[in-house]
Amino acid sequence: MLTVACRQRLQHILKKPGGQLVSAGNTCFPVNGRTLFAHTAPVPDRLATIRRPAETEIINTRDFVLDMGGDEGHGAHSGHAAMDMTINGSAMDMNVINEQVRRGVWERWRIRSNQGAHPFHVHGCSFLVEQMEGAAATPDQQGWKDTVVLDDDDWSEIVVRFDHQATEQHPYMYHCHILEHEDRGMMGQFTVTDSTG
Repeated sequence: MLTVACRQRLQHILKKPGGQLVSAGNTCFPVNGRTLFAHTAPVPDRLATIRRPAETEIINTRDFVLDMGGDEGHGAHSGHAAMDMTINGSAMDMNVINEQVRRGVWERWRIRSNQGAHPFHVHGCSFLVEQMEGAAATPDQQGWKDTVVLDDDDWSEIVVRFDHQATEQHPYMYHCHILEHEDRGMMGQFTVTDSTG
């Protein structure tokens, strides 16, 4: 068998016993020394329809502001290690539940950064992006997501519903998905219960 470059349309060549060559049109991907074949059927003209919640179904709005600060007096090249990284003014504290969410209801979460771009990730759900940095979500962002990119230009908004319980002993988290930022505190915890307590 002849292995070819990944992601190229090709004629895959197989050698039959006795040395005879047979070719079959396919796309293949070499993975760990094995050749895997890709499904090459055309994309359908119409993709799945996603039912978005009506405005009247969204019962609560929460704002989240990601902030990087505290670098004053440390020099221009001190990096993230000298910065405070917070959400809504608070750094991650394992002993604090930052939000209490009601199970099974739609909420709008508005998220923005006060400095720089951040991928904002939410545990325990998939959500729908309504706007990114103040503009309507582009077609590639209109499916189910678990991360939304934001910048300091404007608010990004998602609509989200949590269908599984998260207790104070086992809460869900939301955080910047840049490892150094979440390690410096840009993270929060929330519970999901049948009442907002």
